[in-house]
Amino acid sequence: MFFQSIRVKLYLILTLLAVILALMSGIFLAHKKVSGLDQTYSRVVELDKKLSYHISQEMRSLEKPGGLGYLTEQHEQLDRSCLECHGKKTDLIEKRVGFLSKLSHNKDTTFQIKADVSHLLSELTTSVSYIHEHHITTLKNLLNHNKVRQVSDPDDKPFSKSATDSAPLLDIIKQTVALQQHLAVLPVSFYSLGTTSDPIQFQADFRQNVDSFFKAINAFEDYSLDAQDGLLVEELLESGRTFEQLFVTLIDLEIESRALWEDLQGNHKEVATALSWVEKQIQEKRDSLKKQIVLMERGSFFFVVLLVILIFLRSREIIRSVNGIVMETERIQNDISYRIQEDPTAATEFQVVSRALNSMTQNIDSQTRKLHEEIVVRIQAEHDLTNERERLTVTLRSIGDGVITTDIEGKIVFINKVAEQLTGWSNEEAQGKPSHEVFNIINERTGQKCASPVSRVLEFGRIVGLANHTALITKNGAQISIADSGAPIRDAESKITGVVIVFRDVTNERRIEEEQLKVRKLESVGVLAGGIAHDFNNILAAILGNIKLASLRVKDDKVTSLLSSAQKATLRAAKLTQQLLTFSKGGDPIKEKTSINGIIQESADFVLHGSNVGCEYNSPDDMWMVNADSGQIGQVIKNLIINAKQAMPEGGKIQINCSNIEDAAAESLLSIHDGKFVCIRIQDTGIGIPKEIIDKIFDPYYTTKQQGSGLGLAVCHSIINKHDGHISVQSSPGKGTTFTIYLPAVSSTETIAPKVRQTGSAVRAARIMVMDDDKMIREVTQGLLDILGHEAVLVADGEQAINEYQKLQDSGMPVDLVIMDLTIPGGMGGQEAAKKLLQVDPRAKIIVASGYSNDPVMAGYREYGFCAAVAKPFDLAELRKGIESALS
Repeated sequence: MFFQSIRVKLYLILTLLAVILALMSGIFLAHKKVSGLDQTYSRVVELDKKLSYHISQEMRSLEKPGGLGYLTEQHEQLDRSCLECHGKKTDLIEKRVGFLSKLSHNKDTTFQIKADVSHLLSELTTSVSYIHEHHITTLKNLLNHNKVRQVSDPDDKPFSKSATDSAPLLDIIKQTVALQQHLAVLPVSFYSLGTTSDPIQFQADFRQNVDSFFKAINAFEDYSLDAQDGLLVEELLESGRTFEQLFVTLIDLEIESRALWEDLQGNHKEVATALSWVEKQIQEKRDSLKKQIVLMERGSFFFVVLLVILIFLRSREIIRSVNGIVMETERIQNDISYRIQEDPTAATEFQVVSRALNSMTQNIDSQTRKLHEEIVVRIQAEHDLTNERERLTVTLRSIGDGVITTDIEGKIVFINKVAEQLTGWSNEEAQGKPSHEVFNIINERTGQKCASPVSRVLEFGRIVGLANHTALITKNGAQISIADSGAPIRDAESKITGVVIVFRDVTNERRIEEEQLKVRKLESVGVLAGGIAHDFNNILAAILGNIKLASLRVKDDKVTSLLSSAQKATLRAAKLTQQLLTFSKGGDPIKEKTSINGIIQESADFVLHGSNVGCEYNSPDDMWMVNADSGQIGQVIKNLIINAKQAMPEGGKIQINCSNIEDAAAESLLSIHDGKFVCIRIQDTGIGIPKEIIDKIFDPYYTTKQQGSGLGLAVCHSIINKHDGHISVQSSPGKGTTFTIYLPAVSSTETIAPKVRQTGSAVRAARIMVMDDDKMIREVTQGLLDILGHEAVLVADGEQAINEYQKLQDSGMPVDLVIMDLTIPGGMGGQEAAKKLLQVDPRAKIIVASGYSNDPVMAGYREYGFCAAVAKPFDLAELRKGIESALS
């Protein structure tokens, strides 16, 4: 049963295969070693040849300059080659290099000594030759002077050494000749040193020649007592001793060099012996490896034959079993209820496969029945899911906000119709793209990219809202202000499976908020400006009144001229405060049905008269009428055209287009209500307004002109706002600016009652009470009333006015007219005082006066019980007109 298993048979085949592979690996490694030994043997032979060549060239190389370095380098290379060849380092090459180094040093030293000896011999020879010639010359001179006795001894006796007399000159000359002869022997000995075979004997012969030379020097010294000869003798003795020492050293070097050559020859023999030993070892290893290779090749062949036989037998058995399984499987394919009959003679694995197939077919049969039941249930569920998905899709497409859904990786799955319109991407284009590519958002103020809400939702796992001032960059590059949030999509297990982003276009809402903020800001500034203008008008009233009184009382023309200039300046200041009051709180315009074309034409012609700027008008024939104060609207048109003209200093063209607007909502007019409107567009081709300041141009006191007051456009905005209209601006630097005005239109059937202006004639002198908290104004008004022929009664506030009025009425001196200041800080003002005074005397006549001319009380004074109104600062004519109107 054990050997019936295919696994065991496969393990046996794998074992045989492993043995064969091991034998093949051994054969390969053995061949590789043999190849390595062959290479090593070749290198050893090559080293032997190189060494023999270098040894044969050693003498010749040492004779050349730098020869030692060359030999040292070559021998070191041989030494490294030995180490690479058989992994052992020998000191034979190093010894040889040492011998060569010493030999080279000896040769260099010998060369230097020979040079010194040659120089020394040359000097000795020169010195002896000089003395010889000197004595020959002396001999010739003596012979010429017949001094024969000094030349030679007439008795021809041998010379004996004397402390006072020198030998005859001929004897001295003979000694110099002998000295030259002994000196001539020394170079012969010196130059024959290299050819001698016995340096020791040669050294003894040289010492004998040196002794003979020294004896010749001593004999010459005995013959001649000449001082110059004495110096020569000293020089010869010193040089002779030096020569002797050098020559001894030279002989020692010669002996040492010959010993070194013998060492080199012995070293050569040792190296040759070592190389022969290495060659022998390599040859023995090669023979041993070749025997092992033969044995492994035979074993491999045997196991290969055995493996082939085993594979052939087992493959037949496996193929037969596999074919049987295939046939049984085909039967099962045709009949799932069929069961395989087990074969006890088959391999163990095939018996296991048969049992597994039987079990599998039984399970498949059971599962198939269950699957049929589940398929029916799933088909119904998918049908329900499809219906639900269709309802959800319809719902998402019907939502008024943009909806984008993504998967867990942030890639878009679906976008609805509104999102398609806002982003510029279709659902088909957006699917599969990263959310930040389609839903590209930035900060409106900084222009910096905002963090993707998808990544934030995935990071925090909760609903996140977009930051304020977020803008969506559409596919075509447009910018849309948006708001809303992103939320995670969770499955039944609360696991995040995606993200949904819901957003909407809030561009119009933002514009409405900005417009409302601008209106509130103008209202705040207007309240402040109204208060300032009121106080300033009180001051101007006192100034203007005093100037008028002074001009009436002074007859000097120069003073009158100065007062007239002061009056004009005061009136200009009053006009400035009037501009402040135009956009301050209160002061409704006096509206009437009027044609806008006439106002525009008149205002433009007035401003552009005599300038190099042209104007083009475009207006439909059926232009609607407007409900407006023609004076204030004319002021708006004039201000805008003046600005356009100043923006084109080199000349240009202003285009004014008027049109009828049926539905304001369709025009996205933001802060104005629905209905019909008249649209006025004033467009220039000037320098334009920089983007960074365009939001500030309607702010009070903001101006870029050196002489501007900063109130022109603020007044325009205030006037249009009080007419229930709208004004906006678009500008591109270098291309021009366009102001757009919307005014409510009226139908031709509507009528507006014009304001009734009363006129009166001259009246009698009257007693007039003046109520004002400012003493200076009271006194100025009293002076003006005196000029008009009236009597003035002065009071400071409302309580005092009521008390004084009753007192005068009770005394039989009633007041004919009361002029009341509308605002009394810290006291009863004109409005409250008038109400109480009319309770006391319903027939009382009261004029309201205020520096705040745009106050609602000033515009509708009759509604508050007043019979006339005068605005501060007032002059004499205005005061007379008001009194006449009240008393008539």
